Parts: sequence; structure tokens; C-alpha cells
Amino acid sequence: MAVKLNPLEIVNKKVNIVLLKSYLIGVTTYLLENNVPPAQVNELLKKFGREAGRYLLILEKSDKTIIPKNIIKPSFLDQKTYIRTTLNLITNYLFGKSFDNISDTLEKENNHLEFRMVLLDNPLCKDLISPLPEVKFSSILAGIIEEIIGDKIGSKNVFCDETRCISTGDSLCEFVLKIKLDKI
Repeated sequence: MAVKLNPLEIVNKKVNIVLLKSYLIGVTTYLLENNVPPAQVNELLKKFGREAGRYLLILEKSDKTIIPKNIIKPSFLDQKTYIRTTLNLITNYLFGKSFDNISDTLEKENNHLEFRMVLLDNPLCKDLISPLPEVKFSSILAGIIEEIIGDKIGSKNVFCDETRCISTGDSLCEFVLKIKLDKI
């Protein structure tokens, strides 16, 4: 008999942020001390995030998360709404808060849909100081977003990067999600 969890209860169970911050500091310090370039550190953090995203998707299959399950061929407009909702469910599940702002743009020239997401008070970066301005601690969140959104819309052409970070002195954390479209 499968155990059913109350979705409202699950939203309130957040990641142990102190443990995650300690992990990020430890891994980042180790990599930088071993002369790994900052861009590669960010890419490794994103890779860890993608693996975490895969784990969250496995949990979903066992009914232990509230990340939406299946989309039934939504129209383009509905898919944008679905992506916005999923982005907020990810941050709610992890940190107990939604993105403060999400905007989207359809880039016809480059044939992609772009979302810009802002966290004004990112729990992951709050009170952290990055060892180098190029190292973005929330690259791990960017990887989680890539993996889950890619799975949800059935595309491998999903890319997310943290472009601004509180831990590097910016006033907010900003993420750019790009989804390559088959056709417009």
C-alpha cells in the first residue's frame, strides 16, 4: 500500500539550507584550491543540480513531491503558464518561496523561449560570500531547473544559468532559462 503525503505538508518541508550551504562552500573551496577554473566550478555545480533534479523526478514517480506530473499537449500559451508554475513549485519545494519575478520573451531570431527569474532574497545565497565573483553558488539550482523543466516539456534543449548572484555582491539572484523550440 503506497503512502500518500499531504501536498501542503510537503511544501513546508524545505531543504536543510545550512547543510546545503556548507556543502556548496566545501565543494567550491576544494575545487578552487585544486585550480579548477570558476567557469568549470559553475558547470560542476550545475551538474550536481541536474543529478538532484533527477532524484526529485524519481521522488515524484513515488508520489512524494508536488511537482506537476504530466502535461497533455498544451497550447504554446498554456505551456508558458505551465513552465512558470513548475518553476515556482521547484523553489517552493526546495526553499518554501516562489520566484519574486518571472518574465518571458519569445526570441524568433534564435528560435527559443527565454524566461528570466528573480529571487530577491535567495535562501541559498543569503549570508554567503562567493570566493570569486565568477562563482555563482546557485548554479546548483540552475541545474535542478534544467533537469526538471526539460523532463516536464520533453526536451533536451533546455539551458539555465545564474547570471546575477547575491553572494557575488549583486542585489538579487537572476536566472535565465532558454528553451530551444522546434518551430515557432
